[in-house]
Amino acid sequence: MGQDKATLQLLETPFWRWLQLRLTAQGHAVFLLSAKEEHRHLDIPCIPEKRAGGGPLAGLEAALEHEDIGPVFLLSCDMPLLPIWALALLQENHLNAPDVPVVLQIEGRTCPTVGLYPQRTLPHVTMALDAGRRAMMPLLHELEAQNVEVSRDPRYQAAEFMNVNTPEQWLQLKTYTEQNRKKW
Repeated sequence: MGQDKATLQLLETPFWRWLQLRLTAQGHAVFLLSAKEEHRHLDIPCIPEKRAGGGPLAGLEAALEHEDIGPVFLLSCDMPLLPIWALALLQENHLNAPDVPVVLQIEGRTCPTVGLYPQRTLPHVTMALDAGRRAMMPLLHELEAQNVEVSRDPRYQAAEFMNVNTPEQWLQLKTYTEQNRKKW
């Protein structure tokens, strides 16, 4: 999209803050995976990725190395309206399968950047990055990740799971939130 999604403003609130509020409501520590100088002034701890250009997998590695006592809730900044109930559903499923990644699935599409990753994931992530691999889906298959389908839940509203990767999607999200301002 050509813009820093973490700092995009939606109803005068940056994307990262939308997600921070949701995770803290679930009792999670929150930090931004970023080495960008412009993020250092934000009101959120920043953890730099040690592998520049490694994509979400490098971010996951940094998070798992930082939080060495439990699972890491990985959330991409491009889905700011992600509802709290979906995060709670992931957490509940993680309690039933604590040794495997538990990731969001929307209308049959797996979202590897929205999920809980146990510490045992770290060596697999590091080996993939050392081998030059950046894709997360092969890792999820290797670790027999559990997908949690949210679109069958009666609370599901597709707009709340909108992933902002293009200017058109950004416009759709802004339009939706403006039209439903009272909800937020």
